[in-house]
Amino acid sequence: MRTVRSFFKFIKNPARFYRESIRPVLDNNNFAIHFRSLSSLQRNYIHKLSRYRIRWQAENKKTVLTQTICDYQTAIKFASLTHQLAVEHKANIGLYAADYLGTYKTRIGNVLAKRFKRNLDKIFLSFGGKMLFRVDELYSDQEKIKSLAAEILPKLKTKEDVLNLETEGIKVGDLIYDTYLRYADKPQLDLKDPYLETLLLQTLNILFVSRKKIEEYNVVALVSSYTTYIYHGIAVRVCLQKNIPVYTVGAYYSLVHKVRKEFPSHANNHYLFKELFEQVKDKETLADGYKEIFENRFKGKIDSATAYMKESAFSAATNTELDGIDWNNTVVVLAHCFFDSPHIYRDLLFPDFYDWMIFTLEELKKQTGLTVLVKQHPNGLPMNEPLFAELAARYANTNIRFIDKKTSQLQIINSRPAAIITAYGTAAAEFAYQGFPVITIYDNPFTSYDFTHLANSKDEYRKLLQDVLKLEPRQHQREILEYYYMQYFFFLQGREMDYMMCAKYKGVTYSESFLAEYLPHMTDSFFQMIDANMAEGLRLCEWETAVLK
Repeated sequence: MRTVRSFFKFIKNPARFYRESIRPVLDNNNFAIHFRSLSSLQRNYIHKLSRYRIRWQAENKKTVLTQTICDYQTAIKFASLTHQLAVEHKANIGLYAADYLGTYKTRIGNVLAKRFKRNLDKIFLSFGGKMLFRVDELYSDQEKIKSLAAEILPKLKTKEDVLNLETEGIKVGDLIYDTYLRYADKPQLDLKDPYLETLLLQTLNILFVSRKKIEEYNVVALVSSYTTYIYHGIAVRVCLQKNIPVYTVGAYYSLVHKVRKEFPSHANNHYLFKELFEQVKDKETLADGYKEIFENRFKGKIDSATAYMKESAFSAATNTELDGIDWNNTVVVLAHCFFDSPHIYRDLLFPDFYDWMIFTLEELKKQTGLTVLVKQHPNGLPMNEPLFAELAARYANTNIRFIDKKTSQLQIINSRPAAIITAYGTAAAEFAYQGFPVITIYDNPFTSYDFTHLANSKDEYRKLLQDVLKLEPRQHQREILEYYYMQYFFFLQGREMDYMMCAKYKGVTYSESFLAEYLPHMTDSFFQMIDANMAEGLRLCEWETAVLK
């Protein structure tokens, strides 16, 4: 019956039928999205990036490898940086697809994947010479993959077993764990979930395929967006194991970041902040130069370091549900997104943010006379909402209250709670600067500084929670400004984080609407600026390496 109605709709008005019934399906179909004809905007974009084209030379036995990812802004930096590295090394540019579209079930699927170019391939082939592999390819020896998975799975009896998993000399457990949280849409790992086995098989396939291709094409450098999740992180760690330099450009607080074996993260290595700061000229006055910028946050201004926020966390709005609270006996827990790569740093003390939250609340609910306010992260993924609703129901008859996530940090500051608790949020530095005792856990971006009460173990954390009303603030404002400079400005060398003028798009830089508005900016002078920034980023990486020797 539905088919008959559709037929008559088509006969009556074919154009409307296509617009209302066919186009929405095509716009949300993976095959259609990735294989349909290039738009005029995409063709124009490809034309502009072709300035970086290096044609593949089969006789050249060296390759600079770069990702293909669905982000037009990042692709511009990829093109410039990869081109510069290829020229330096006199190498080809090879590509690998980091976008995961599903595991191919047969070898025929592998062949078809290589034969048919996706739109993303065409965009990156504007400057790259050849597509080398994809993260959804199957390794040629599937018996080996299945045998290895069958050997590993029975050993994964706890969350810690997963987190600490190593194979072929490479740690992959944290990548699997974070990928599970993000793509299973679950706040914690379920060891009985069949999806864990699926991720393990994907991990092993990516590991063996990427290692084979990296060796086959003699990769001399890797350019990546990030180092998190199996789709980014495995190729990064394969290269690090082989002493191949890895550079990332996804984080907004660096021009170019060089990844290190001891800290395989796209985040700046905060353990080195103090050592690097000592080498900076005029360091006595430099951090103070950013004092006004930092303090403007508390006036509701969004600086370049918080440009990703949809609105300031320090608005003038007031939340009436906070009226009547005894703030002298109140602490605020600032939650994190449960799904957003919690293991970006060296350790977390807890397997995930959900375990951290439950541990925190279970300890705090024991204290009579204490009020606990929990505020979820305002930029968290939508899947957080039902989970916080469940937590609110779970702790409904306790001293724990869940407040509106849009509650202004300024209102909390002005209310003067007894302490702030966060795992490693940026709010730790903000509240510490305002004279609050702040509890954080290892590892976080300010681990090497002393302006928070840092727990290095679960026992230390439990003790800090038990003594939360007795803690004194760490009045180390100078340290906070030094941290702020090193984290958000040093690795940009005086440039604005938003030097590409993309902050206003709030991360949505993969759409046709973005291209339509952004293409006019992509002039010769624009590319000269990008090239200069990537070159300066590489020079800074080499300076950092020399300083730390």
